Amino acid sequence: MTDFWLLTVPRSSSDFNSLKRAIADQVRSSHVFEVPELRVGTYNSLINLSYELKNMDRYVESQANKILQQYHKISQSEEPIPVRNTSAESYLTHFRWEDARYPRRKPLLDIAESIQADVGNIDDELRAKVSSYSAVEGVLAKADKDKNGSLLTRDISDDVREAGIELAEDRSEYLQSVFVVVPVSEKKNFLRTYEQASEFVLPRSAIIVTEDHEYALFVVVMFKHSVETFRGAFLSSYSIRKYDPGMSMDPEKRDILVKKQKKLKKQILRWCLTNYSETFIAWIHLKCIRCFVESILRHGLPADFNAFLIQPKSKGRTRLEKTLHKLYIDQATDFGEFDAGSHQALVGDDVFHPYVFLDIRV
Repeated sequence: MTDFWLLTVPRSSSDFNSLKRAIADQVRSSHVFEVPELRVGTYNSLINLSYELKNMDRYVESQANKILQQYHKISQSEEPIPVRNTSAESYLTHFRWEDARYPRRKPLLDIAESIQADVGNIDDELRAKVSSYSAVEGVLAKADKDKNGSLLTRDISDDVREAGIELAEDRSEYLQSVFVVVPVSEKKNFLRTYEQASEFVLPRSAIIVTEDHEYALFVVVMFKHSVETFRGAFLSSYSIRKYDPGMSMDPEKRDILVKKQKKLKKQILRWCLTNYSETFIAWIHLKCIRCFVESILRHGLPADFNAFLIQPKSKGRTRLEKTLHKLYIDQATDFGEFDAGSHQALVGDDVFHPYVFLDIRV
């Protein structure tokens, strides 16, 4: 993520070239940020709107980040998503208000609420698409775990078939084959003690089905009514596994799910590419509205201010803040009787600056 600082000062107190010279060695880049003349409304409405915009700003930013995170997670790539065929940073630094989409003569609250509503609909779509994709992914993950996990977790039906084990219940309605997973280091102890778990365990019936470097899978034959007794005797030491041939996913069904997963993945990645761009554009327009509103509240009417976008270096931010403070400290007194604390309460800033300050992370 890259940090940008958006700040505004009265037009009469500073120009871009003066700012650029003062901070040249402290920033990576600096730009003029064009804020159009928007519809002002009443002063009281701007105060109320200031608080609402702060929450809307956070919401839309979080949704843009959510889309980006889902794209990176599903694509397994950290590649950035372009915005209008350029980078998000480039769109921000070359921002121009899109009047066709957000008519400047509309009330600011109406524009902001339409942005929030549109982004809310995008969020609903994202939830639905992620849910569908995750459901298929979960089924396939479980199938892979059942097939490729350890003997403690995977489906053992393939192991039983490959070992040619004939189930006792197929030979007699009174008998049952019980499958037990035993740590390799405990094999001898198990073979020495399993017959003692119940008098209804058939002597010398334990057969090893398969084993790996950690566990061995045994099958033991006993009378059906003794299964629970046997299970209780070894529950704390070994794992009794259920044999269910139906647990194994049919290869044909798995192929169908894999194709479906690929299709859903392609759809959601394409959707993310489109809707991240739309959400990011909406967010920057919302930032622009917020910049305009806070500038009117700070600098007064008519709207006559300069807006600058600067990209601070990763180190030396404290020095940059001091430089900006020194440049514009005189602006703190232009607010008349309002002191720093009262002005902070008015416009809802987290920290007071002698200029309008908004942070943008892209």
